[in-house]
Amino acid sequence: MIKLNLEHLMKLRDVNHPQSFLSRHGFTRHESRTLLNGNMQMLRLKHMTKLCELFKCLPSELFTWEGDSSSNLAALKRQPIKEMAQLLAGRTPHEIEEIYRKLGNGEI
Repeated sequence: MIKLNLEHLMKLRDVNHPQSFLSRHGFTRHESRTLLNGNMQMLRLKHMTKLCELFKCLPSELFTWEGDSSSNLAALKRQPIKEMAQLLAGRTPHEIEEIYRKLGNGEI
């Protein structure tokens, strides 16, 4: 089954309050709840466009596949995202500074 995967995109953008975030960016409270609860039957093109612009992503990146890995749709499957604190845990301050420098310079 194809599902809208806003949780993944929210984590990538470090969004802590998804409903407030969507509301601040032009979605009504009802639209925000519907998008976040995953019980949608359809996604309007205007909402897809707005989400793609907001998250700077392609339409395919809005979705994930939850089903048989032999399906051609398995390419949509998203891997869970670790929190930044987990990724940086155990690293020295110098290593963390180097990671941030590389990110800022577009090296990684």
